[in-house]
Amino acid sequence: MAPYPSNQTPDVSNQAPQPFEDLDAKHETSYIDMPLTPKASLPARAKSPALSRFAVQSVHLRECFAEFLGTFVMILFGMGVNNQVTNSQDANGTWLSINMCWGIGVLIGVYCTEGISGAHLNTAVTLAHCVYGRLPWWKAPGYMLSQLLGAFCGAFVIYVMQYQNLNVIDPNRETTQSSFATYPSDNISNYTAFYTEVVGTGMLLLGIYAITDQRNRPAGPVGAPFAFCLLIMALGMCIGMNTGYAINPARDFGPRIFTSIAGWGSKVFTTRDHYFWIPIVGPLLGGVIGAGLYELLVEMHHPPQVLPLVSSAVFENIEMPTPSMEHCPPTTGFDFYESACLRDSHGYANMLATPKATDLIPVLSEKRTGLYRFAVQSVHLRECFAEFLGTYVMIVFGMGVNNQVTNSENANGTWLSINICWGIGVMIGVYCSEGISGANLNTAVTLAHCVYGRLPWWKAPGYMISQVLAAFCGAFTIWVMQWQNLNAIDPNRETTQSSFATYPAAGISNYTAFYTELIGTGMLVLSIYAITDKKNRPAGKYGNAFAFALTIMALGMAFGMNTGYAVNPARDFGPRLFTFCAGWGSKVFTTRNYYFWIPIVADSMGGVCGAGLYRILVEIHHPQTPLP
Repeated sequence: MAPYPSNQTPDVSNQAPQPFEDLDAKHETSYIDMPLTPKASLPARAKSPALSRFAVQSVHLRECFAEFLGTFVMILFGMGVNNQVTNSQDANGTWLSINMCWGIGVLIGVYCTEGISGAHLNTAVTLAHCVYGRLPWWKAPGYMLSQLLGAFCGAFVIYVMQYQNLNVIDPNRETTQSSFATYPSDNISNYTAFYTEVVGTGMLLLGIYAITDQRNRPAGPVGAPFAFCLLIMALGMCIGMNTGYAINPARDFGPRIFTSIAGWGSKVFTTRDHYFWIPIVGPLLGGVIGAGLYELLVEMHHPPQVLPLVSSAVFENIEMPTPSMEHCPPTTGFDFYESACLRDSHGYANMLATPKATDLIPVLSEKRTGLYRFAVQSVHLRECFAEFLGTYVMIVFGMGVNNQVTNSENANGTWLSINICWGIGVMIGVYCSEGISGANLNTAVTLAHCVYGRLPWWKAPGYMISQVLAAFCGAFTIWVMQWQNLNAIDPNRETTQSSFATYPAAGISNYTAFYTELIGTGMLVLSIYAITDKKNRPAGKYGNAFAFALTIMALGMAFGMNTGYAVNPARDFGPRLFTFCAGWGSKVFTTRNYYFWIPIVADSMGGVCGAGLYRILVEIHHPQTPLP
């Protein structure tokens, strides 16, 4: 796009708003075209007259400025809460405070930068974007140096603020370096620390790619910063125990350099067999792996897309076909985007006003090169991949927080942390899969959908097997991460099986446990049907994931005491099967009079009952009007 003449203001009154994640929606100054926001290409009179003379013309330099500021702000919040909790000896904060404040720091950092540079704030994100073609390689050095410098300066600002407190509690600078850079726990080897950083950063990048995937079900321009915020909170809750969750080379290395200069000396690099390289290499590797996992299981299988450079005039005379309603129940009131009957031929949610690849001549389709040549053509197989990935992500977050709270004896989390982290894990799992498979992530949900005609019965086995297999793999991922901690607190594998599968509390009979699971799962599926009911007051395509997250949090707060709230047969049976294989033995099935069947049968029944209750009291009474 050519710059506007200096004496002419562009008429943007009739231009449609541009999606905020789309790189092609930026004009030549690399800014997102937001309404009422003066752009660098506008006439000088549209800018601040006092400062316009100093406006930087280099697009890349502006991006670097934004990355510096966003990282600086993030570090200010993060280093601030680290020091406050440590220096006050938990009087002015707890581990949960650290998790929440880091998340909010990322939120504010994203607001500072996302419309300009994309809000990387993390060298692992920058590297992954370069590897997968989302950022030119020549921009990487500028981004990374800006992030590193922003982290260094942020650490300096907090050091000055905490200088007197540090002099009181650590005058010789022997113990407080961990308030700035990260270090492993005492019983954790460097191998486990490396694995933890790889997995943590992998989950971070996988979450970022899912949240911003325009062809799945993204968080939207308003929801994305909040989704990133919650993602960071959950990572601290589920993987922070071993290493302090650096998951960002700049966040760790910049403050580490500062502490070496500010009095802590060379030990910040030599401690624990020169540990310093692990928060650099581990996150860089993990970011590429996590982003690649999302590309491999979801993104590369998206149907071919219309080339963005094609003029919109091409589509003016194309009549978009209406999805067939021939086999749909006439009274359905559920989410238009969830209905298998209302999806296009590729099995994806048929977004309104979005041209489908099948509506265009082949020359307009994107060219499939590289790994995209191996894209799966089977709609059902793509749905199974999405269910696997979404359930896997959910289980990694959930099993992670269960183990962290138990193995740290509540030092690195509480019951509230478990409730919150499970909810956020479900949210990220939904972002991974909702636009493709409907984000069931739960065999009870799949069964209810089949019973009430929202999913064909023949798809149920594929969905359910994918969910159970993913839960098994997620439990394995966390078991490796927590292996040394488990050996320390339960070497004979007698007591820690409840960090993976669910068991009733002491004093709770199997009858009460069955009833609890029945009610809990009923409330879950009833809530899902209400949240997605297009004829009631749905959460909307951008609000679903947040509503599901809050539902899971509330279920733990309300019904978790008796049974640990499985409310999902796959979430319980997959990890239970894993613990049987991993050393806990047959007692995981025989304990409490063969309790294992209750989270399977009760949850399956509860889901059908909860969905049926909503349909009987609300859905079947909707007026017989067509969906918009």
